[in-house]
Amino acid sequence: MINLGILGHNPYTLLISEAIAKQPDFNVVGAYSHEPTPFSKEISRRLNIFCSESGLPLFKERGIRVAGLLDDFIDRSDVFLEYEANTLAMKISFGSAGFSVTPKDAMRERLSQELPLEKVHLREISEVIACCPQFKLFRMELTLSRSLGKEEIVDSLLSTPRMGALYGGNVSLTDLCLFLSTSVKPSLFSCIVLLDSIEIKESSKTYIDFLSLVGKLLVLPEAIDTIRESNKIYREISKGITDKSLNIRSGLVT
Repeated sequence: MINLGILGHNPYTLLISEAIAKQPDFNVVGAYSHEPTPFSKEISRRLNIFCSESGLPLFKERGIRVAGLLDDFIDRSDVFLEYEANTLAMKISFGSAGFSVTPKDAMRERLSQELPLEKVHLREISEVIACCPQFKLFRMELTLSRSLGKEEIVDSLLSTPRMGALYGGNVSLTDLCLFLSTSVKPSLFSCIVLLDSIEIKESSKTYIDFLSLVGKLLVLPEAIDTIRESNKIYREISKGITDKSLNIRSGLVT
């Protein structure tokens, strides 16, 4: 059993905790924050929370139940996970060693399984759906090692694990985000490609770009797989466990 501690009391702490708790070989120890945040009290109703010794009086003052201090949190945890909401990256820490899994890392791993991928670049378009609680809008720019026709690209994207795709250029992004957030729950961990937006650069035919709705917790499946891999579990085996437990599906979103 892998004992995981979450760093931070933020709007995503409970979502991350629920996703980790669905893994058959993970145990969520709790969440740590130096001092209380506006989310700490609600988090404490559903999850053990930990704090610093200096922050403990503030937690008590606000009537927030605390399960232990920093030393307790460290002693109980094998690995730590910290989410960076601005970049959608997740930092994995084993004691003093740590590294990040970024959206670019996740997309490179996913897309290279079906496309002859050389480079991937994500450019955020933040002003369009800035208030969407579940997604960020990106323009995905890919460089391939050989040219592909549009139909081949679409077929490859539809076959890519942890990727969804849909048509519907006349639908507003705001309405689309609302629909996906309420009707397609696992999209929180997925990248949804807007197929109508695919463009191929005619001069090279190896450069393509498209719009994509990137789930706010896009990298969590890759973070889970990375932690398992560090515990001597093959990544391909982990992917199957992760996708099944989180109900992540690929293909056309209908």
